[in-house]
Amino acid sequence: MKNILTYLGLIGIPLTLNTQVKAQSITSRNLVLNTVTSGDGLYIDNDEEGRYIYKGGSPNNYLKLNNSLYRIISIEVDGKMKIVKNDANGTVYNSSSANFDTKENRKSTNSEDYCNSDYGCNVWGSNTTTLDSNSNNVTQMPKGIGDKLYNLPDKEASLNTYLNTTWYNSLSDDIKKIIVDYIWNIGSVDYYYVKSDAPVSETLNEEATYKWKGKIALMNVTDYIKASTNPECNGFAAFRNYQAKESCHKNITSHNYLYSKISPWFLNPISNPYYSQDNLHLDSANSSLTGVIDFNVATSTLGVRPAFYISSETTLEGEGTKESPYTLYAPKDDEKDDEVDDKKANATDIIKDTIKDDKNSKTDNPQIVEVPATSAKASIIIASIGIIFISLAIIVSRKMIKINN
Repeated sequence: MKNILTYLGLIGIPLTLNTQVKAQSITSRNLVLNTVTSGDGLYIDNDEEGRYIYKGGSPNNYLKLNNSLYRIISIEVDGKMKIVKNDANGTVYNSSSANFDTKENRKSTNSEDYCNSDYGCNVWGSNTTTLDSNSNNVTQMPKGIGDKLYNLPDKEASLNTYLNTTWYNSLSDDIKKIIVDYIWNIGSVDYYYVKSDAPVSETLNEEATYKWKGKIALMNVTDYIKASTNPECNGFAAFRNYQAKESCHKNITSHNYLYSKISPWFLNPISNPYYSQDNLHLDSANSSLTGVIDFNVATSTLGVRPAFYISSETTLEGEGTKESPYTLYAPKDDEKDDEVDDKKANATDIIKDTIKDDKNSKTDNPQIVEVPATSAKASIIIASIGIIFISLAIIVSRKMIKINN
């Protein structure tokens, strides 16, 4: 509720207009109108045309859903928004951490099968849900880039199954309605041999070699790399554990909001022709190298931050700050049902009250009129103009009477 004080000096009648102004509704189309080129905020993605990404230590990209805080990672070419959970407390099995895959979930003893390790399996999808770079279903996949093809398992990673059933079903219906199926990049990433000066675009291409279509997944490793505003950190090698640039992991929270203290899993495995058990994750346990990218076996217990895409038609309200995060826009009943009636009634009521109060205009304390609320700014303007014309007519009429007398 905002109190708008309008004083019509021409006729000396003060009015206090109590008007309910609609909260500004926001969509991804509005957000992309406010990009920045430095500091924290929404940037044009220079690696993927038509895409926008949030960067910096503390951009205003907070979103509150189900009483939990999330962050908007990106606005895609089609207007959909990529979202990740800001904190992970109580995410999986009432804990903030979980295995990427359990030991017995997909283990095979066949040497021609992809998943034949005692330490879990690092591929997110299965032989029915994994896609190639053209989004065609594939039943085989290499363990390393350029390696021979191995038979994919008939089950998805245990974390995949949990997030897309139990965790997804725990969300409210309002949130489920806005989450959409999306094609995620699940390809393996070169960890050992990537060049120190290789741009992040090379890692993006590796991620996009294989895909998976579904609702809930995890951050890509490139999401983390690209969230930094430090120009020295535009590449996988800058964050890689044993060769990370000090400027990229030191004071990480000042230039990368996606850093997390729970060492969360990334969606992508590392490329290794000998093993199919190692997955990438953010390392926050190493005090001297906190914020670097490392890998661990799929059966390790690490942090989980669910990620998903929401519809381009999703309407939000709020400021995006931690104190006033974006929330799902919910029009009030009177805004939806009574808006037209309010517009018609408001102008009439103001004119009636003004004429009534004019009888008392000779008193020392003119009466302040409380005008009924309205959600339409246009009605206020029209009503004000009406007041002026009516009041002028009254004044002219009085003068004419005096002249005739």
